[in-house]
Amino acid sequence: MTTQPQPPTHITLSRSDLAALLAHHADVLAAQLRADPARDGWIAAERLSEHGHALTAEEKTPAVAELLDSVLTFPLEQPPADRVALRARIAEALYGHSHPGWARCYADLDRDEHDTYLGRADAVLSVLPPTAGQAAGLPAGFRTAVVIAVKCAVCEYQFDEDQSYTVHFDTLAEAHQVLRDHGWTVLADGRAVCDSDGPDHDEWRGTSEANARAESDREHHQAEINAAINYALNEMP
Repeated sequence: MTTQPQPPTHITLSRSDLAALLAHHADVLAAQLRADPARDGWIAAERLSEHGHALTAEEKTPAVAELLDSVLTFPLEQPPADRVALRARIAEALYGHSHPGWARCYADLDRDEHDTYLGRADAVLSVLPPTAGQAAGLPAGFRTAVVIAVKCAVCEYQFDEDQSYTVHFDTLAEAHQVLRDHGWTVLADGRAVCDSDGPDHDEWRGTSEANARAESDREHHQAEINAAINYALNEMP
């Protein structure tokens, strides 16, 4: 199954890029006004079209230049980095709570699904104090953070990338990806099994692989059902 790449959530725009983006938005609104027979919006549509042309003109009018300056210099408040990480962890935890034991983890969700759970995380954050997750009395440049460390579900070996230190992760999705890259098996319930040999480890890995095959078979079967339904609907007179 091919996963569509997710568009970036943050981009960098030049002044000309911003002007082109605003012009495109004006053109889209104008087209919507012209296509709506219930509205007498042709005058507004013409004004929007003129505004779009002014935005992309080589020589900008003072009004357009002022508009671009105001957008480019608007002071956006960025949440602290630890708050962003906390938001992601809350969203991931909410998904895990709603889908216990599912083979499809939070990292596999598409952008719309991610946005759904991030929106729910925002609702949780809205009732928390601004300093949630932070400790008072730390010197400048120091902060507290909730991190994830991993032990094998079978032998409790601490994941350390074969080094003499414990590896910490910001999110469960990041942990799962790194573990897979190092040959660990991530189970359907989110736990992980290290790459050690032995009957106990092999049994847990075999159960995980069987569950993954069953999940794949269910998805394939459902896809066949959906294809049959679509075919039947298209063939109906």
